[in-house]
Amino acid sequence: MNHILSALSESAIPLTLEIVTSLRDRAASLVLDEPGRAHALSGALLDAVTRRDDALDPATLATAWRSRGETSLFTGHYAESQDAYARATDYADQVDDPRLLGQILVAYIHVLSVMGKPAEASRLARRAERLLKKAEDHIYLGKLHMNRGNVLYQSDEYQRAYNAYRKAEQALSRAGIRDITWASLLVNQAIACTNLSQVERARELFLRVEQHAARENLAALAANAWYNRSFLEAMRGDYQEALSLLERAREVFENQGVIDLLAATQRSRAEMFLDLGMPREAAALAEQAAAAFASEGMPLDEMIARVLQARSLGLLGRQGRAEELLEAAAGFFAKQKNRARYAASMLSLAEVHRARGRYRQASQVARRAERAFSTLDLTYLQHRAARQLCRIYLAWSKPSRAAAALEPIRAAHRRLSVGERLDLYTLQGRIARARGDRAAARRNLRRAAHHLELQRQLVPGTEFRSNLFREHVGVYQDLIALEWDTARPRCAEIFKLMEAARARGFRDRMRRASPRAGSALNTRRAYLGSLLRRLTEITFPEEGAPDAEAIAELIRDIRHVERDVVDQIHRRQATERGSLAWSEPTELNEIARLLRPDEALLEYFLADDRILAITLTRSDSSCRALDCSPAEIQGLIERIRFAQDAVALSPVHPASNLDFLRGGAEAILIQLHAHLIKPLEADLAGKSRWVVVPHRLLHHVPFECLHDGSDYIDRRLIISRSPTAEMFRRRRRRRKVRGVEVLVCGARHPGLESIPIELGRVAEAFPRRGTRVIEDATTEDLLAHLPEARIVHISTHAVFREDNPLFSHLRTRDGALFLSQLTERRLSAELVALSACNTGSAFSGHGDDLAGVAHGFLAGGARILLASLWRVHDGATADLMQAFYHHYTNDPAAALSRAMADVRRQWNHPFYWGAFSIHGV
Repeated sequence: MNHILSALSESAIPLTLEIVTSLRDRAASLVLDEPGRAHALSGALLDAVTRRDDALDPATLATAWRSRGETSLFTGHYAESQDAYARATDYADQVDDPRLLGQILVAYIHVLSVMGKPAEASRLARRAERLLKKAEDHIYLGKLHMNRGNVLYQSDEYQRAYNAYRKAEQALSRAGIRDITWASLLVNQAIACTNLSQVERARELFLRVEQHAARENLAALAANAWYNRSFLEAMRGDYQEALSLLERAREVFENQGVIDLLAATQRSRAEMFLDLGMPREAAALAEQAAAAFASEGMPLDEMIARVLQARSLGLLGRQGRAEELLEAAAGFFAKQKNRARYAASMLSLAEVHRARGRYRQASQVARRAERAFSTLDLTYLQHRAARQLCRIYLAWSKPSRAAAALEPIRAAHRRLSVGERLDLYTLQGRIARARGDRAAARRNLRRAAHHLELQRQLVPGTEFRSNLFREHVGVYQDLIALEWDTARPRCAEIFKLMEAARARGFRDRMRRASPRAGSALNTRRAYLGSLLRRLTEITFPEEGAPDAEAIAELIRDIRHVERDVVDQIHRRQATERGSLAWSEPTELNEIARLLRPDEALLEYFLADDRILAITLTRSDSSCRALDCSPAEIQGLIERIRFAQDAVALSPVHPASNLDFLRGGAEAILIQLHAHLIKPLEADLAGKSRWVVVPHRLLHHVPFECLHDGSDYIDRRLIISRSPTAEMFRRRRRRRKVRGVEVLVCGARHPGLESIPIELGRVAEAFPRRGTRVIEDATTEDLLAHLPEARIVHISTHAVFREDNPLFSHLRTRDGALFLSQLTERRLSAELVALSACNTGSAFSGHGDDLAGVAHGFLAGGARILLASLWRVHDGATADLMQAFYHHYTNDPAAALSRAMADVRRQWNHPFYWGAFSIHGV
C-alpha cells in the first residue's frame, strides 16, 4: 500500500484507464474494513490524475473521481462525496459508455438521498435506469432499485421503500449476487420493516446479515447491522440489548473513522437516554450529533437530532428554546415534504404546549400528528401520539377524552412492548382514578408496577435503571394514594408499597457491585481528582487573593473532564447485565420481628401533596397522614439551613449573640418537631430508640436536633437513620475481617487544621496493634485498605454534588475518592465514620434514589455509618469524634448520643454538636 502511495506521489505509475480502474478496485476492496486507507489511496490517485488531467481521457478522469466519491461516502464525508460524483458525472457524460455513467449515477443518487435531496435523486434515477437498461447491466439495476428505496425511505414512504428493496433483492438474486451490496440490502429491508412495526421480520433480517458478516469477516457490515438493530431492540423495550449493540457498533465506527455513523450513534444514544429518563445527557448528545451532521452537510440528519435535543430541553424546563428548535425543524421537514418527520416534530411541539398549559393547542397538534402516522401506517409512532394525546387530556381534566385517545392502543395491547404496556396501564390507571373507579385504577396500576419491574430487568447499569425508575415511580405513588384514600387503609400494604417505591438504585448497588473500571476510566478520574485538588489550591492561596480568571478556566476544564468520565461510565454500564428480578418487598411483620423491645421504626413517605408516616414496634403499627404539606417542611428546612449557615460564616461569637442565634434555630426545630414527631409520639410511647426512614426532602431534616419545646429530643431518645427498612435484614449477617481492625485516614486541606489532632485522638481510642493511621492518604491508599477494615475513620474535606451525585467525593492527597469508585468495591466494615462536611447529604429526587457519599459506603456493604448533614466546624468536630470513640462499644447510635451531650457543654448550638447522624441498623 505504501509503495503505491509513494509511486503515485512521484508520478511513477502510468495513468492508463486500466491502471486507474485497477487502483479504484483496490480502494473499493479496502473501503469496508479499512476505510481510512481506502480514502488515502483514492486521494493519492486523484492528486496524481489532476496533475495530468490535460493529458488524460474523460473515462480515466471519471474513474478517478468516482473512486474518490466512493471512499468519501464510506467515511462519512458526504459533501466531499457529492462534489466528487458531480465531477465524475461531468467526465462520464463526455464518454459514449452508458454503463460507466449509469453506475456513477447510481452511487450519486445514494449520496443525494442521504443528504436529504430526494427530488434531485429521483430525477437522476430515471436517467440512470435508461442507461443501465441500455447497457443491460442487471446488477447495477438492482443497486439502483436499492437506492430508489433509500430515496423513498428518506421521504418516509416505508412500504414503497420496502417494495423497492424487494425488487432490488430479486434482481441481485437472479444475477447470483451474495456480496456486500446484497447484505446491505437486507439491512435496508430490515430498517423499513422496523418502521412498519414488522418487528419479527426485521429481527430475522438483521440476524441474517450479522451471520453473513461474521462468516465473511466484514466488521463494517456487522456494525451497520448492530447499529440499526439497536433501534428495533429499543422499540421492543430491551434497552440492555439495544445499548450493548450500539456500543459495539460505535467501537467499529470509531476505529474506522466513519464520521456520519459516529454522529448517528450519538443521536441514537440520545434517543435511548431520553426514553430512560436522562434528558440532560440526551440533550448534550443530540446537540453534538447535530453539530457533526451540520459539518458534513447533512441537514436532514441534523434536524432529526435537533428534534431530540428539543424534546430533552423541554423535559429540562427550557420550553422556549425547545419550541424554537421544533418550529425550525417542522419548517424544514414541511419544505422537504417529509410527512413523518414533520408529524414527529409537531408531536414533540404538542408536549411543549402541554407543559405550558396550552391544552387546546396541544391536543389539536397531537391529533394532526396521530392522523399523519395512521395514514403513513407508522403504528409505533401512532401509538406514541395516542399516549401523548391521553396525557394532554388528563392534564386538562378530561378523562373521558383521555380514555378515547387510548382506544387504538388498547385494541393492540397484545403486540405492545413491555415499555408500551407500562405506559398504557399507567395511563389507564390514572384515567380510572380521575373517574373515581378505584377498582379499575388499582388493577391497572398494579399491572403497570409489574411491567415497570419487567422493564427494569431489560435495562443495563444501575444509573440507567435508577433514572428509568425515577421516571415511572409515580405508579407506586398512585397506588399508595389509592390505598390511603380507602375507608380502612391497610398499613401493611402501604408499607410494602413505600418500600417498593424508595431507594431502588441504592438497593441495586447493595445487591451487586459495579464492574471494576478499566485503566482509561481510572486515568480520567485520577486526572479529574488532580484538577479538583488544583482548584482548592488556587481558591485558597497561601498568599494574596484568588485568581478569578484562572479559577473560571479551571472549572471549565473540570466540567469537560466530567462529561468525558460520565460518558465512559455510561458506555461501560451499557454492556452490563440488566437488573436482578425484583423480589417482593419486605413485609411489615418481618421488620417488626427484627426490632428490639425498646426500638421503634418511623417510615415517612411523600405521596401526592401529603406526608404519610408509618410507626412500627414489635407489637403494633399505625399509619397516619401528617397535618402539614411537603412545601411547609421544605420551607422550614431552608430556614434551618440558613440558621446553621449564620453560625458557620461567623464561627466566633460572643455568648449573647450565640444565645440569640440558638434561639432562632430552636424555634424552627420546634416547628419541625410539631409537624413530624408530635403526632406520632402516642404510637411510640415507651420506646427509647427510634430508627427514622426519611423520604425525598425529609433526608435533609435534622431529626437528631429536633426540639419538643422543653429540650432537644436526643436528651431522651437514641435516634438513627436508615435508607430503607429492608436494611434491618443486615442484622442477621456476621462478617469476618481479613485485614486491619481499624483504619484511620485523613487528608490535609486548607482551613482544616484540626485533622492531624483528630486522627491522633481517634487512634488513641484503639489498641495500637491492628490500627493503621494514614495522615495524608491518597485515593489508592483508601481503595486498597477500605474493603478489609472493620472500623474506618476518614477525616477530610467532602463535596456533595446534587447536580451530579457521581462526582460527590472525599478529598485525598492526590485528588479525590468519587462515589462512582465506591460502587465498585465491597466493604466489610462494621462502622465507617466520615468526619467531613455534608457526607450525609443525599440526592433523592422523585424516586428517592439515594446517591451521596454516605450512601455509597452503605451500598458498598458498611453496616453502620457516621456522617454529617451540613458543613461542620473543625474544632467542634474533633471534640465530637474524640467523645464518640470514648463512648463507643458495639452501639454507635448510643455513643453518638452521649458524645453530642458531652460536646454541647462547650459548643452550645446545634450547628456544632448536631451535624452528625448514624445511618444503618
